[in-house]
Amino acid sequence: MLGKTLGVHQLRAIVGFSMGCQQAFQWAVRYPNFADRIVVTSAGAKTWPHGIVRLESQIMAIENDPVFARGNYKEQPPRKGLQTFGAIWAGWLFSPGWWREQLWRAEAPPGATFRTVFEGLYKNFILLGDANDIILQIDTWEGHDVGGTRGFDKDVKKALASIKVPVLYMPSATGLYFPIDDARYEAQFIPHNTLLLIPSLWGHTAGAASKRVKSRALMAADGPISESQLSGAVRAKADIQESTPAGPFPWATAVPPAGSRLPTQKPPIRARPPKLETGRFLGGLISARLDRVDGRL
Repeated sequence: MLGKTLGVHQLRAIVGFSMGCQQAFQWAVRYPNFADRIVVTSAGAKTWPHGIVRLESQIMAIENDPVFARGNYKEQPPRKGLQTFGAIWAGWLFSPGWWREQLWRAEAPPGATFRTVFEGLYKNFILLGDANDIILQIDTWEGHDVGGTRGFDKDVKKALASIKVPVLYMPSATGLYFPIDDARYEAQFIPHNTLLLIPSLWGHTAGAASKRVKSRALMAADGPISESQLSGAVRAKADIQESTPAGPFPWATAVPPAGSRLPTQKPPIRARPPKLETGRFLGGLISARLDRVDGRL
C-alpha cells in the first residue's frame, strides 16, 4: 500500500512501541530493504510462552463474565469481565518499584490513596472497549513470531539473523510484559543490534515515553549507552527522576457521562481465518488463529 498507493518506497526508519515494536520487527524480516533502520521499544520479536500465560488469563477474565455470553452480548458490555481484565493489566503495566515508590502520586488528585488509584485503573482502563475486539487484539499479540514469516520455518533465530538493517532495541529496564531477559536472548541473533535499556520505573509504559526519564547515566553519556552503563541507574531512585505529567492518568479511559450511549455492538465473530504473518495486516483487530477456535467463537 505504501508503494503502490502513496509512492513511498523507502523509509529512513520504522519506530514502534509495544505491538508497534512487533510490527517493526516483522517489517525488518519480511521487507529487509524497505527501511534504513528500526527502533523498537518495550516489546520483542516473538511472544514467548510466559507472555501467553498472562494474555490467556486476561481473555479468561472477560469470558467468565456471564454477560459475555460466548461473545453474543447485545447492548451491555461484560463490565465485570472487563474490570477484571483491567485489574490484571494494571498488575503488569507498571513495575513493582512504581507501586512501591508511589509514583502514581505525581498524577493523582489531592487525597488519592493506593486504593482509589487502583480502582480508577481497573474500572476505567478499557471501559468503552469492545470485548470481542479486545480478545482479537490479544490473539494477534499471542500469535506474534517473526519466525513464522514465510521461508523461516518458525525459526525465530534464523529470522532475526536475516535482518539487514541496524536495530536499536530498547526494552524497559522494569518492563513485565516483555522482560529484558527475552530482549537479551533475541538481541544475540540480530547482526547489527544495539541493546539499550530504558532506565525507568514506569514498566511497560516507559517505552512510550510516558514520562521523560532523567538520569545521570543518560545526561553524562557521550555516544551510545551500553546496557552495563544503565544498569546502575535503574537500581538507584536518585538516578531516576520522573517529570510531572500533563494530566491525570492519561492511559485511563474517562467514565462516560450519565445517559451517554455505549458503542454499537458488533455481531459476534463465528470463525477465524488461518493465521497470518504479523506483517500482513494493519492494526490489531484482524486476528487469525485456527488454534483458538473454541467454544467462545
